[in-house]
Amino acid sequence: MDRELSADYVKKSKRKKIVIFSSVAVGVIFIFWLFKSLITPTLDRSRIRTAIAEFGDVESTINASGMVVPEFEQILTSPIQSKIISVQFQAGETVKAGQSILQIDRENIENEYNSILDENELKRIQIDKQKLTVSETVEDLNAQFDVKQLRVKYLESNLEREKKLLEIGASTEVNVEQANLNLQIAKRELTLLKTQIENQEKTLNADLQKLELEMQILERTKRELKNKLDESYICPDNDGVVTFVKKEIGANVSSGEIVAKVADLTSYKVEAAVSDIHANKLILGGNVRVRIGGNDFTGSIRGISPSATNGIVNFLVALDDNTNPALRPNMRVEVFVIISKSEGVVRVKNGPFYSSSSNQIVYVVHNNVAHRIETEFGASNFDYVELKKGVESGDEVIISNMEDYYHMDEIEIK
Repeated sequence: MDRELSADYVKKSKRKKIVIFSSVAVGVIFIFWLFKSLITPTLDRSRIRTAIAEFGDVESTINASGMVVPEFEQILTSPIQSKIISVQFQAGETVKAGQSILQIDRENIENEYNSILDENELKRIQIDKQKLTVSETVEDLNAQFDVKQLRVKYLESNLEREKKLLEIGASTEVNVEQANLNLQIAKRELTLLKTQIENQEKTLNADLQKLELEMQILERTKRELKNKLDESYICPDNDGVVTFVKKEIGANVSSGEIVAKVADLTSYKVEAAVSDIHANKLILGGNVRVRIGGNDFTGSIRGISPSATNGIVNFLVALDDNTNPALRPNMRVEVFVIISKSEGVVRVKNGPFYSSSSNQIVYVVHNNVAHRIETEFGASNFDYVELKKGVESGDEVIISNMEDYYHMDEIEIK
């Protein structure tokens, strides 16, 4: 027969069960926490970079490199093969239009120019003499032609007289035939003289034209030598600053060799270069941003090279503020060619998280937990990336490279 358990035993039994149940519950919680800690990785906040998403505009750009150069620069070359005698201005000095920057030896070209002047004068005398010859010869032949014409008229009259005398019996058939023969001979001589005059005139005029052509060639040579003499003073057409000068006294220079450069340092442009894979995105008049020391300058594409060199396409950028004091010649700059613009979109600062691959995933931080968000990238540039879905303005987005964690839905941030 069962005995009734004492109240003290029952209490001890209940307390034991409570203790066991509590221990089991704590163990389960510990195991769950341990399991969660194993499947939920943690990241030190100091190892990541984050940015707050916001509403704004995003310009889609392609990156290019560029250099600031003077908008107007005159390149001065040696017009002849010579040597440098003296240098009047050094690089960095201001020069006025028409002032000689350096002087080259002009003796040879001066001698050549003087020789051409003499030859030119001799040719002019020959032309004048030929013109006189043409005039006198033609005049003499025309006088002979007039005499021949008078003789023909006389013989025509004589033939008519012989014919009338024959009718009245005062002449003979022989006299009439002789008169007619004399007339035919005179007409033939007149025709031959006319042909001779025409041929002689053509020959003399051809000789004259040849002399005049030679004269024109000499005149052209004279002008070219005169221009070379003028250019040998190496003078700029406009005021400016000497940016380069070949300053070695006595150095030989070839014809066409650059000996000086003069630039207007009050205004600038940018010479830019981009990979030829983006060549079809370059449009004349297209908008451009140029970054100089953290400041952006707006501009537009003014010229595009028609061909690529070593996979590079060159183009010119006209700056809207081309006189800004921040501009310096030969300054390296970043160039962003704007190809499209998205307005009033959710954007976040660009960073290593962004790539053009198919994995368009970002992590948004809420309460120290980074949540995996599938998004869609839109327009992008060096500064911002457009997020088309999954992210709202005000969200904290990790902009570090998170590719190693793409398989994790959540990451604890410590």
